[in-house]
Amino acid sequence: MPDYARLRELADRVTMVTDDLAHHLQSKPAGAYSKGNLSDVFEYVSPEESATLMGALGRALRGGGRLAFWNLLVPRASPPELRPPFRPLEELSERLWRRDRSWFYQAFHVEEVVAAP
Repeated sequence: MPDYARLRELADRVTMVTDDLAHHLQSKPAGAYSKGNLSDVFEYVSPEESATLMGALGRALRGGGRLAFWNLLVPRASPPELRPPFRPLEELSERLWRRDRSWFYQAFHVEEVVAAP
C-alpha cells in the first residue's frame, strides 16, 4: 500500500481542532490556510450563517487557496457579495461531481480564493 505509507509519513502535519468553525477561522491570521474541505457543513446553518462562514473562509484562505464542499439538500455556494475573494470553478466542480461515487449529493463545489492585487 504505497498510499498508506505516504500518508503515514505526513501524519505529523495533521492537527485536530475541536472548535466552532467560525471561531477557529477568526482566531487565525489572514491567509493561514491553503485549502478547506467542508463536506456538507452548509446544510446545517442558515443562509446568513453560511455567508458569515464563507466570509471567514475568504479571510483565512490565502490567495490561490481552494475550498471544496458538497451540497446534500440545501443549495449553497459563495454569495455574490463575496466574489472576490471567491471564484467558483464551475467546470472543475461539475467534472468532479460526475466522477464522485457518492450518488446522494446534489452538487460539489470547488471555489478558489482570488489573490489580492
